Amino acid sequence: MSRLAEVMDGVVRWLGITILCCVTMIMLAQVFFRYVLNDSLLWSEELAVWGLIWIVFLGSVHLMRGNLHVSIPGLVDILPPTARRIIRLVATLVSACFLGLFFVVSLEATIGGFHTRSPSMGISTQWAKLVIPIATGLMTLIAVLQVVRAVRNRGADDPAVPPKDP
Repeated sequence: MSRLAEVMDGVVRWLGITILCCVTMIMLAQVFFRYVLNDSLLWSEELAVWGLIWIVFLGSVHLMRGNLHVSIPGLVDILPPTARRIIRLVATLVSACFLGLFFVVSLEATIGGFHTRSPSMGISTQWAKLVIPIATGLMTLIAVLQVVRAVRNRGADDPAVPPKDP
């Protein structure tokens, strides 16, 4: 199971890096067109914003796997190790439930929700929204895998401890 999470994380990271490179190139082209050629690319800002939306949600998947989301562990860290593991396990389980619900709602909104056409590109906004159920589904899977791993190891494997990077 950890191999599955590792592969998903690698794919998400490389996809995020690729999108970031594309957004950077689009914005550099926009600057060149605007200030050198005295013209502008009408679609560049829209596509860059969509790319940034994808980067944020894909980055959240990577953060979920490494337990790198913002947290304030001050109170939890002063507890005994057993209580700390239980609280972190419950928090991961609650996160999995919330993300699962968010996945269902975002999937319904993406598949059947209200979509418009982008003003400059004429593409359905459904493509920008598609990353939300993808990312929340992957984060749900990662949280469930973390809970299963912690329960299987009888709490010895704290779900809040990030996995080792190769």
